[in-house]
Amino acid sequence: MTPAAQLRTGALVRLDRDLCKVIESILHAGAGKAGSMVHAKLRNLATGHIQERRWAPDDKVDVLAIEHVKMQ
Repeated sequence: MTPAAQLRTGALVRLDRDLCKVIESILHAGAGKAGSMVHAKLRNLATGHIQERRWAPDDKVDVLAIEHVKMQ
């Protein structure tokens, strides 16, 4: 589990038993009493639907490790 502030484009995330790929992740710094938020655009790998989520920067997100294998 990693903090939401460390989400990067291309990361693979598990949300509610679904696997999603991060298309875009922006850390929006709030002003005054409004706290900062992480805005992320995610693509569900099973259905292809795109959803947007917001987290506090210190919220924990389940980021999965990706292993790249060269194939021929």
